[in-house]
Amino acid sequence: MSRCFPFPPPGYEKKARTGDPDLLKKVYFRIGMAINWVVEMI
Repeated sequence: MSRCFPFPPPGYEKKARTGDPDLLKKVYFRIGMAINWVVEMI
């Protein structure tokens, strides 16, 4: 199912986030590394 809608599907309940607070930093780091790798390949 495509997630192009600006609203959650029926019956969806937002769960409390109990993850790693540095998770966002890790994700941005990995995205940055991937972009650098792609640029170097060009």
